[in-house]
Amino acid sequence: MRVPANEVTLRNCLDDGRWDYWFLCPHCGRLSAGESTSWLAVEAFAAGSALEVWHLPAELREHPDGPPLSLVDLVELHLALAEPDWFDDLLQTIDDADSSPGA
Repeated sequence: MRVPANEVTLRNCLDDGRWDYWFLCPHCGRLSAGESTSWLAVEAFAAGSALEVWHLPAELREHPDGPPLSLVDLVELHLALAEPDWFDDLLQTIDDADSSPGA
């Protein structure tokens, strides 16, 4: 489908150099998106497309100290989240950890 360049928004991830684009379909009004190359993105920008730059989430650069989650950990998390008072239990766990000696 062809849409005017000024109705396309280009997106460039500054962390990995990836180029994407999005536009609203003129027929159904739904969002449509896809990947692009830097060469095509430059051409579209020169033709009037808007440009957004963005970064990957900071969490992707984090390296936790603990062991990776296991399947058992995920099952226990799933079961804990099924409990109606799971959030209160979580807050209590955090409070207990903050008030323990050496914290």
